[in-house]
Amino acid sequence: LEAVREGQGAVPRVFLPALPRDWRKLAKVTERKRAFTMIVLPLILHANEILRMESERLRALSVRIDAKEALSERDRTWILGLADLYKVEAPEVTRETVSALRHRVDIIPPSLAIAQAAIESGWGTSRFTTEGNALFGQWSEDKDNSMIPARRDAGRTYAIKRFSTLLGSIKAYMHNLNSHRAYRKFRAARAKSRAAGEEIAGLPLAKLLGSYSQQGSEYVRALTSIIEKSQIANLDRAALSL
Repeated sequence: LEAVREGQGAVPRVFLPALPRDWRKLAKVTERKRAFTMIVLPLILHANEILRMESERLRALSVRIDAKEALSERDRTWILGLADLYKVEAPEVTRETVSALRHRVDIIPPSLAIAQAAIESGWGTSRFTTEGNALFGQWSEDKDNSMIPARRDAGRTYAIKRFSTLLGSIKAYMHNLNSHRAYRKFRAARAKSRAAGEEIAGLPLAKLLGSYSQQGSEYVRALTSIIEKSQIANLDRAALSL
């Protein structure tokens, strides 16, 4: 982990489907935080890898559209399916459709994802994580595939979505940030950094996620504190081994 932080090593492609069953027996907080980071970082990088591939395909198709080249039916169907998934209104494939998708189909900085997972899962100790691989506490109305919070307010019907793997939880979290209207400012800032050729960094983007939690500004302070104190900002430059 230290080598990765210093940019001197790649992250092994070791993808755990769930946290170890004896996870809560890690008594030392520093050991748990270190182990948690080492488990979720490869999964985050893998999810980002998928987003990068989709983004690159969109870029290539954008170039073809600008060149007035006809797209295949397969490419058009893929774009429209992606538009539906990312909540982009697209009755037909246009340059604007692809541009809007490129604004949404992009990576989430590892430091930010780790910090949010740490807060929402208590560094992996929450029941939702140990029983349902739910790292980010995402709500669901699906009674058959969710877990009911012990302290849910009377009259509320929401539950916490259950996932078959940790990777599934990470993918759903990234899709949430990339598609929900509450995170438009987050996506706009990321796109601005991308257009300027700057690094997509977690610390500045964390300040735009007050709407992720009812705690608002307190949540933002907690996020930035974890990124800084856990020394994970440099993990935004981490890469998976070949």
